Amino acid sequence: MIEKISCSEKEYVDGTKKIHRSDPTQDVRTLGLIETKSGQAHLFQIDTENSWGRIHILQAILIKEGFAYVQTATFLKEDFLSLSDQILKSFKSLLVMPTPFSHIENHQEITKKFNYLNSFWKRHCKEAGKSKEELCDYSLP
Repeated sequence: MIEKISCSEKEYVDGTKKIHRSDPTQDVRTLGLIETKSGQAHLFQIDTENSWGRIHILQAILIKEGFAYVQTATFLKEDFLSLSDQILKSFKSLLVMPTPFSHIENHQEITKKFNYLNSFWKRHCKEAGKSKEELCDYSLP
């Protein structure tokens, strides 16, 4: 989940813990920080129970440039040992990119070419009489 936020990292993380702790069926533990490809993320474990049995929920929260990136993995408690390495590896792989091309060498040139081609696409959409211009807008920042 990606959420635009207007508060500090501490406020967001504390608010998330408060929400989880407000549910009496959940036990919440802060596990610390993990390093992702985009910076440090807060790691939580939420335990609860449902008709399937005892459930573990791992949640990693990365705050970056006014957005909260929340990764969540849910699994049965008895599957924790077999899945934990894969889940943590997945959480650590989070890479937030400002544009789809920014991870590519010479991305500025590719973005420029894409936007040039897109200008022709926009003109085509306009000439074709499309009423919803936003469907034809693929420009990159």
